[in-house]
Amino acid sequence: MKTNKTLKKVLTTIYILFLCASIFSQNITLPKKYSGHKHRGFFLSMALGVNHTNVESDAKYYGISTFTGVGGAFDLKIGGTLTENLILHATILSHGVTGPKVDSNSWGIDNTKTDNSISLSEGMLGAGLTYYTPDNLFFSTSIGMGNFVLENEKEDISISTDWGFSMQLKAGKEWWVGKKWGIGVAAYYHHTNGINQEGNMAEEKLTSHNFGVVFNATLNGRK
Repeated sequence: MKTNKTLKKVLTTIYILFLCASIFSQNITLPKKYSGHKHRGFFLSMALGVNHTNVESDAKYYGISTFTGVGGAFDLKIGGTLTENLILHATILSHGVTGPKVDSNSWGIDNTKTDNSISLSEGMLGAGLTYYTPDNLFFSTSIGMGNFVLENEKEDISISTDWGFSMQLKAGKEWWVGKKWGIGVAAYYHHTNGINQEGNMAEEKLTSHNFGVVFNATLNGRK
């Protein structure tokens, strides 16, 4: 129920963001020399923003814990066009949260608290495709390998999971600000599966369902 409420808030924020972006775009008049831009050749996309972390840890024999919170997000894509406006690229994605809310059901006992001694980060290395429409809306998907790193300063514990399946879905809008540069906003969904296996008694399965909102800057190799 808590996850559903958070999801509704995130989706509402994303909707308002894109509504504002649409209204803003209607009031922009670009110089003629920048009209008719295409995405061709070399491609570099960088994004910074915020991410809502939602990670569930299912520890064998010990119960389920959920980590939620808001932190920073970084997204890098580098590649080149397969055909005009369709890009093949490598994807690097990283985000994390410090002091998440921890909802634990350890040994059948419910316990919810905010633990500032805990930091949880998540990353992905993969490849994907991005497509731009004539209006410079873009849609992107990437798949690859991802993992989690959890640190607990209080108990001097650092856990890095095995690499597992990871994916990102991303959509946004950009505006041309130069011959080769575009800037804009985007929203994404990121999912990762990872396993921490320190023996059968300590095996944990971690699964994430994250949402982020970022500012995008893209460099295109040719006008």
